Amino acid sequence: MEKVRGRLRSLLIQVGPAAPGIATLVTASAFLWMFFGNQAVLDRLCREDGPIEWTQVACYLAAAALLVAGGLRRRSSKLWAWPFLCLFIFVAGDELSWGQRIFSVNTPEEFAHLNRQQEMNLHNLRGVQAPMRLAAIAFAQIVFFVVPILNSTAPKAKALFAATDFPVYPYWAWPLPLAGVLFAVMPRLVAGDTDRSLGELAELYIGLAFALWASPLIMRDSPTGATLTTAPAQSAPEP
Repeated sequence: MEKVRGRLRSLLIQVGPAAPGIATLVTASAFLWMFFGNQAVLDRLCREDGPIEWTQVACYLAAAALLVAGGLRRRSSKLWAWPFLCLFIFVAGDELSWGQRIFSVNTPEEFAHLNRQQEMNLHNLRGVQAPMRLAAIAFAQIVFFVVPILNSTAPKAKALFAATDFPVYPYWAWPLPLAGVLFAVMPRLVAGDTDRSLGELAELYIGLAFALWASPLIMRDSPTGATLTTAPAQSAPEP
């Protein structure tokens, strides 16, 4: 039994770093197939209060919970952890319009004409939606791409991240946020397309990346480039 467990653990360690890439490739391919071949299915998945939106909410709530469990208990990390916690809670709440549809709350007329979907949220406000999306993409690029590069190339930055317990997103998990950025940016650059479903997919991958970023796998005592730990070497049996 111990040998079986050891082999399974070794297999998980070997497959683990490839999991985000494989999952992203499979799901992104499926979503693109739906977009070009059966967009009605994709629209149903990405509708308000649909599976994609609830998955986004779950990701940000999970990130908030993991941040509380893994970050706020460390004194050195509280300075940056509290703003991230507030951000995750805000994103989750705003995605659900703060429960407006769940509790059947009507939008005040003074606010309804300001919102593209006539709901009580900020990310769909007219004149605010596009800047907020661009700011979110820029922020994601800093967290998921700039910080790991600085951690690998700038000793002072690496020391700062270590001293403050700031999580460094691993290179092997880059496919998740990269897919999010591409779904958000490429349709607009190539065809000027602002399809809502593609925007929802972008938010999905970014949410998954933040959940992984805040998870115990990333948020650990040594944040200097998180990687899966290798299996301990077994000592040779004594003759």
